[in-house]
Amino acid sequence: MIRLFGFLRHDKNRITIQLANKDKELAAATNRDDSAEVSMRPSGKTPPQRSQLKPQHIADATQRSRIVQAAHKFTYMNMLWLRDSEEVFGLQVDPDYIPANRFKSMEEKCQGILAELREEIPAKWHDEISNVMVIHTFNEEMTQMRSNGSHRVREVGPFIFNCSNNLFYDDEQRTTKFKEDIGFVVNEEGDKWKMFRNPALMKTYSALVRGVKSIQGLSPDEITKPAAKSTVETKWRVRSITPVAIAMAAVYTRFAASNDRSFQAVGSQTGIGYQEDYEYYLKYLYEGLRLEVPSVQDIFEVWNDIFYPKRSEAPKTISGSVDEDLDGFLNDLHAEADEARVKQQQNEQVSDEDHMEHSPSWRESRPCSRELTEPQMSKQNLPSNARPHQSRSSLRSSSLLMDLEGSPSSRCHRTTRNEGGKNSKKKSVPKKRKAAKIVESSEDENIPPQPKQR
Repeated sequence: MIRLFGFLRHDKNRITIQLANKDKELAAATNRDDSAEVSMRPSGKTPPQRSQLKPQHIADATQRSRIVQAAHKFTYMNMLWLRDSEEVFGLQVDPDYIPANRFKSMEEKCQGILAELREEIPAKWHDEISNVMVIHTFNEEMTQMRSNGSHRVREVGPFIFNCSNNLFYDDEQRTTKFKEDIGFVVNEEGDKWKMFRNPALMKTYSALVRGVKSIQGLSPDEITKPAAKSTVETKWRVRSITPVAIAMAAVYTRFAASNDRSFQAVGSQTGIGYQEDYEYYLKYLYEGLRLEVPSVQDIFEVWNDIFYPKRSEAPKTISGSVDEDLDGFLNDLHAEADEARVKQQQNEQVSDEDHMEHSPSWRESRPCSRELTEPQMSKQNLPSNARPHQSRSSLRSSSLLMDLEGSPSSRCHRTTRNEGGKNSKKKSVPKKRKAAKIVESSEDENIPPQPKQR
């Protein structure tokens, strides 16, 4: 019996050795086949291994730190998303690019983004912008920055929307309360003088750039507190509101009130196209600035009066055409801009006539009766208030973007036009709220003045 077990053990060892040798022979044969295949390739190069294809992080710690900082600022202050980032990073600088044509075509848009990238990334690394490691790091940090922002606005949602913790942090209750407010309002009558003036948007922006404490413990008439000593606002030296900041706040506010679990280009639960709407808002705001549309200029005056009243500068304008899908609504902006220019010309003409009327030489030569000139006839048909053009097609948005009558932003800044056509600010009497109810609390809930910090 002992001999039998010994024989079996010896036979097992022999078989194991034979199998090991066969494995070696198979591996050698495979290597020979690969070598033969390589020799037949025109390039004569071995295919890259999977580990070689995977982008690596930037080795230089200083360079990586600067690229990370640039990506963070670029996400909030330039573009929240990048379409075809590898293509943008790989573009050659077009010496004939004109910033005014940024929205004229996709090529011009990419050149505009590339120009902003080169402004944020230090010049000594411009030649490395197309480096795969730089692209990978930049995209990774933009994704992280969007995620950080979404977590922050969702965390401080009760302060943004002035509702109870129990309501906001319960997905079902939050969805029930805000589902109509975050939905689209397309081709319905809207008031452009309320668009992008909702206090919730401003609180969202404040939480993102000034920190959570800037919207905690506010009085009913407050929207934000001054920034702390060290915030991204102070670090990035933000001095005025930009179209990018408003568009970013708009999509983040809608996400915060939704039941989407993560902030993506398209909401997984709601189907809201956050990226598409973000780009839509940008075009609307930029085009309004380019045309000097009063209702759009007033948006920036309202925001700057709240956040940067002493040091704000006029937002940069941009010119150029826009995509055809915006033509229907942007025609309203063109019409409003045209009416504003006509009214300004008429006001200047009236001012000149008043000056001449007090001149003796003009009174002597003045006819007893005269026909109305064409501009004067147009003047009689123009409304006298500050809103000469009321659009019947509202911006593709949600009602939470609209300002509320009697809200802090409505009270702190209200622009009217007198008969002379000049802007004058006055305090408005709080009126009954007519727009979105997203910042209102339900009457049957016992809600403290400020939500508890979570």
